[in-house]
Amino acid sequence: MSTADEILAAASDALVHWDIDAPTIAVLSHTENIVCRVDYGPGPRRVLRLHRPGYNSLGELRSEIAWAESLASFGLTVATPVPLPNGGHHVEVTVDGQPSFASVIEWIEGHPLTDALTSEPSTTTDWYHRLGVIAATIRAHGQTWTPPAWFQRRSWDADGLLGENPLWGRFWESPALDTDQQHLFDHVRSLLRQDLDQITTDPSTYGLIHADLHSDNLMVHDGNLTVIDFDDAGFGYYSHELAVGLRSLLDTEWLEPATESLAEGYASIASDADRVIAEVDTFLTIRCLMLVGWLDQRPTIALYQYRDQLALQAEAAANRYLDRRQR
Repeated sequence: MSTADEILAAASDALVHWDIDAPTIAVLSHTENIVCRVDYGPGPRRVLRLHRPGYNSLGELRSEIAWAESLASFGLTVATPVPLPNGGHHVEVTVDGQPSFASVIEWIEGHPLTDALTSEPSTTTDWYHRLGVIAATIRAHGQTWTPPAWFQRRSWDADGLLGENPLWGRFWESPALDTDQQHLFDHVRSLLRQDLDQITTDPSTYGLIHADLHSDNLMVHDGNLTVIDFDDAGFGYYSHELAVGLRSLLDTEWLEPATESLAEGYASIASDADRVIAEVDTFLTIRCLMLVGWLDQRPTIALYQYRDQLALQAEAAANRYLDRRQR
């Protein structure tokens, strides 16, 4: 695990390339990436990201920037990348002996939507209506945008989600599970894979998605939402996009009303919202299972302490799925 000194040293080395000297650096989070706040003299506050080694190639990171900039031109409020003085957006640094890429984005005022939902839960349905609008806007953009020939992003298709080597790991073999849970997860995985085989991957159901559009990746300021963290963006099912946003509301009183509100927001732009929403329960189950594998691959982050709780949530989701399937 990287020490604070190693992180700060790598961040300082990277910032020189943006002509940012003598910065004050504070680590804000360390989950997928290491995210730092950067203050320096009279210059504007910035955010530095040290990208998880090996997760995205330089080509994939360049593609992330191209897509985010195109979304901004389409009218979506997103985190704005800061280019290097000589062009490009990424430099290579070393973090804890491993090569990594660094990038800089403009500072976004406000706080994560998670904080607003926690402090004022009565606003949940209003926010989820807006989340539905954002998800549908991302879809509408993807159906009109032609990516550059060099565009590279991962695919959250049946193999990427549930294949023998899924993008977030073989969750059914997690050491956080007991033998019964492992058997349950593998069995449910095979059934879910059958379900996905019935869903087409044509542009009506599948395309470019953020793929991590949950409340921690939406910043609130003056009543407006900014989308951040496009690390997982790629090609995937539109229903998956919505399920990711709803997962944190599982086992709460807000799941049903938020789902209805999300669908209404989505329907304000997408004419086939009912069909997309109909598959959300399937993708909620998948998301719960995926998170078990995701956390297994990140034992050094603070969230790892919750792996047993995530495993139990995934077990409950798997059993609910089996109950629905048997009706």
